Amino acid sequence: MLKDIDSIKGFRDLLITIEGNSITLNNVENLKGNLYCSKCGDKRVFSVKILYKNNSLNNENIHQRLLNIMNSITANRMDQAKRGQILGKRIFSIPKEEFSNALKSIYHLLSPSLYECKCLQCNMFYTAIIYRGSKEQMLVLLPDTDGGVTTPHTPESVSYYLDQAYKAHTIGANSAAATMYRSSLEQILYEQDYKKGMLGKRIKKLEEDINNGSAPNWASQINIDFLERLKEIGNSAVHTEDFRKQAIIDNNLIKNIIEIISYLLLVIYEIPYKKNEKLKTLEIAKQMLNK
Repeated sequence: MLKDIDSIKGFRDLLITIEGNSITLNNVENLKGNLYCSKCGDKRVFSVKILYKNNSLNNENIHQRLLNIMNSITANRMDQAKRGQILGKRIFSIPKEEFSNALKSIYHLLSPSLYECKCLQCNMFYTAIIYRGSKEQMLVLLPDTDGGVTTPHTPESVSYYLDQAYKAHTIGANSAAATMYRSSLEQILYEQDYKKGMLGKRIKKLEEDINNGSAPNWASQINIDFLERLKEIGNSAVHTEDFRKQAIIDNNLIKNIIEIISYLLLVIYEIPYKKNEKLKTLEIAKQMLNK
């Protein structure tokens, strides 16, 4: 099963395999993982090509580091360590703390490194960069197209805010991303003719229309509470007296926001488009049969 590689953990897991006390650099000629493709409008398989990496990052160096750790363990702990051969790989029973330190030093060698990720369906590209951030190792994915989590039939005005949100999120600016996802929701409602007032009033009007049966067809497929929560999170990202609360807006929360936005784009733009295309196909066939 292919890994999602839109996070630093996922990308590192693609590059390096950990099995017990064995750390192995994976085959660089056959790297593939899952990423969201803005052109396809869904998650796709991407090939990953290494453009630049530290020359010290190789299996020989990795195994030597593990051996050095073994040699540094005291005689008492050495008695508890075991050596062996499994599938041709040298493995060691290394205490957890020492193994964790070894893994961190190996991950350290990934900064900086550069990769080219290509969608196997449409050839969309990401340039991926692993770099050393102020607090931890970071991954940035730079697409060759605008839109972030946009879909093929998302209006350009909505895609603009989604693109801004994605660019903020990919460099770790999650508070900024939350405000832009809020703006994308506001623009979605604007495009659906909910134009009066701020976002709160637009959501309220949509809810009223749902209740009286005058809302767009897609509105029956959403939970209005999701829109309210997106609005409130976006507001909190801008207006807060305690900046430390911004830590709540982490990668996991942004992932959930993205899933909600993606679902909105699907039911508002993509499903109606596909239905219309299928109806056109049937209509053409009917006309041809009636000739």
